[in-house]
Amino acid sequence: MPAPTSSIRRKVIALVLAATTSSLLLAALAFLGYERYALRRGAAQDLEALGGIVAYNTAPTVAFHDAGAAAQILESLKTHGHIIRAQVHLPSGELLAAFPPDAAADEPRPLATAQEGVRFRGSRIELTKLIHSPEGEPIGVAFLVSDQGHLTDRLVLAAVFLAGLLVVLGLAAWSFVRRWARVITGPVLDLADVASRVSASRDYSLRARSRGDDELGVLVGAFNGMLERIQEQDRRLAEHRGQLEGQVAARTSELVRTNNELLLAKERAEVSNRAKSTFLANMSHELRTPLNAILLYSELVREDSEAAGHAEILPDVRRIESAGRHLLSLINDILDLSKIEAGKMTVAEEAFDVPAMIRDVLATVEPLAAKNGNTLHFTCAPDVAEIVSDATKVRQSLFNLLSNACKFTRDGRIEVRAAVDPLPGSDVPWLHLSVEDTGIGISPEQLQRIFSEFIQAEEGMSRQFGGTGLGLALSRKFCQLLGGDIRVRSEAGKGSVFTLLLPLAPPVPKTNPEPAATGPVLSPMAGPVLLVDDDPTLLEALARLLVRGGVDVRTAQNGREGLRAARECRPSLVVLDVMMPTMDGWEVLRAFKEDLALAAIPVVMLTILDQVERGLALGASEFLFKPIDRAQLMGVVEKYRARWGR
Repeated sequence: MPAPTSSIRRKVIALVLAATTSSLLLAALAFLGYERYALRRGAAQDLEALGGIVAYNTAPTVAFHDAGAAAQILESLKTHGHIIRAQVHLPSGELLAAFPPDAAADEPRPLATAQEGVRFRGSRIELTKLIHSPEGEPIGVAFLVSDQGHLTDRLVLAAVFLAGLLVVLGLAAWSFVRRWARVITGPVLDLADVASRVSASRDYSLRARSRGDDELGVLVGAFNGMLERIQEQDRRLAEHRGQLEGQVAARTSELVRTNNELLLAKERAEVSNRAKSTFLANMSHELRTPLNAILLYSELVREDSEAAGHAEILPDVRRIESAGRHLLSLINDILDLSKIEAGKMTVAEEAFDVPAMIRDVLATVEPLAAKNGNTLHFTCAPDVAEIVSDATKVRQSLFNLLSNACKFTRDGRIEVRAAVDPLPGSDVPWLHLSVEDTGIGISPEQLQRIFSEFIQAEEGMSRQFGGTGLGLALSRKFCQLLGGDIRVRSEAGKGSVFTLLLPLAPPVPKTNPEPAATGPVLSPMAGPVLLVDDDPTLLEALARLLVRGGVDVRTAQNGREGLRAARECRPSLVVLDVMMPTMDGWEVLRAFKEDLALAAIPVVMLTILDQVERGLALGASEFLFKPIDRAQLMGVVEKYRARWGR
C-alpha cells in the first residue's frame, strides 16, 4: 500500500500544480489578449476621433482646393507622435495635401470608391474618413496612418509583470499542495477502488462514499450520478430493444403494403396501356374503313374519267387520292409508334444494297426537293455495299430525314453521304448515312425536344411547314430497334446534319415475308369471290374493282350473312374483315374451318392489325391490310386461279 499511496500523491501534486499553473497561464494570456484588444480599440477610437477633427477642419480647404491651408492643418498632427502619415484627397482621388509634406500618395483614393473605417495592417493603423461639406455632402477623403509602437511597449511591460507574478504564485501553490496532498489522496483512492469494482463486475448499483462537501465530495457525487445515469440508460436500452423489434415489424408491414400498392399501380398502368392499344386499334379501324373507300373510289373515278375523256376533273381526283394516301401515312405512323411502345414491333433480317436503296429514296424525294428549289447530291464511299437489316425501316428513316431537309430548306443544297466507319472507341465498322442541308437549322434548346413524339422544334412550325412531329421520333425508334441510333449536329440559321448509324449485321429476328402481288390480269373463275365486311361503301368499291377484272362477286355485311352466302354460292375465295360487330372475323373463320362443306375454301383476312400468327393458327390463307391496295387484291385473286380451274 505505501508504494501506490506515494505514487498517487505525486500524481495529485503534479496534477494540482499543472492545473494551477495552466489556469494562471491562461488567465495571464487572457489578460494580455484583452489588454491588447483594449489598447488597439482605444488607439482606433483615438485615431478615428482625430480623423474626424481633420476631416472637419479640412472641409473648407477641400471645397476651395486650398492646398496650403490643408497642409497647415495636417502639419499640426506632428504633435501626435504616433501619426506617421496623413493625406487629404479631392473627390477625383488627386492628392491635395500630405504630412509629412514630402510624402507621396501610395495610391489614388477617389471619393467614389472610398470606404470609411479603421484597418489594422501589420504594425500600422490606417483610417479612411470622408470629408463632408456643411450641407452634409461628401467632398473629399482624409487618410491617416498611425504606428503601434506605444501599444507594443505597454504589452511588453504587462507581460513581464505577469511572468513574475506567475512564478511567485506557482511556488506558493507547490508548497500548499505538498502539505495537503494526503487529504486528497484518501478519497481519490476510495473512488478508484469503486471504479475498479464497477469496471470488473459491471454492477452499476455500486456507489462511492462521500467524505465531505468539498470538490472531492462533488467529484464523488458526480461519479455516483454517472453510475445512476448509466444504470438508467441500461434499463432504457433494454426497453428500447423490445420497442425496436416492434417498430421493425411495423416498418416491414408498411413496406409490404407499399409494395402491394406499387404492384397495383403497375397493374393499373398495364391496363391503361392495353386500353390505349385497344383504342388505337379501334380508332385506326374506324379511320381506315372510310379511307379505304376514299382511295378505292378515287381510283374508280380516275379510271372512269380517263375512259370517258373528262380530263378536267383528273387533277381534282388525283388530289383526293394524294390527300387520302397522306392521311394513311399519318395513321400508319401512329400505329407504328403504338407498336414500338407496346414492344410488338418486329424487324426483318434481309441483305440489301445500300447505294441502290439510297438512289431509290432520292428518286422519290426529288419532287419534294425541286418544289423548294433545292438540289440533291449523293456521295458514297467505295466500301459501302450490302448490309443485313430491315430495308423497309431503313428506307423509311432515310426518307423522313430527307423529306424534313427538303421541307426546311429553300433554294439550298442537300447532300447525302454514305460511309462505313467504326464508332469512337470501337473497331467494329458501322454504316454512317448522313443527311446535310443548308436550311433554317436548329437551336440548342430545340435540339432537346426534336425527337419527342408530336413535337416540332418550334411552336407554329406545323402551321408554317406542315407535319405532325412524328417523323424524327419514329426514325430514331426504328434505328434503335435495328441496334443503331440517329445523331444530329445543327446551329440556328446554318443548316443541320442528321447521321443515321446502323450496324452492318444486327442480330434481329426474321418476320414472315408478305406474299408478293402479281399482275391484275385474272384467269376465268370456277366460283364467285365472297366479300364479307360491315361497311357497305367499302363492299361496293371492292366489288366494282373485282367486277372490272372479270370476277363474279358476292357480298355480305356481317358474319352470319357471310356464312349463309358461302353455303349457298360455294365461293372460290372469301375476303373476310376481322373487326365486325356481333360476330367478328375470327369467329367467322373458325366457323368456316369447322364446317366440312366450307373448310376447303381459302379465306383471306382483311385487317388493320399485325395478327398474322393468330390468323394462320385458325386457318387463314392470306392477309390483306387496310387500306387495300388494288394491285395486292388482284394479286391474291390471281394466286388462287389454279383452284378456280379445277
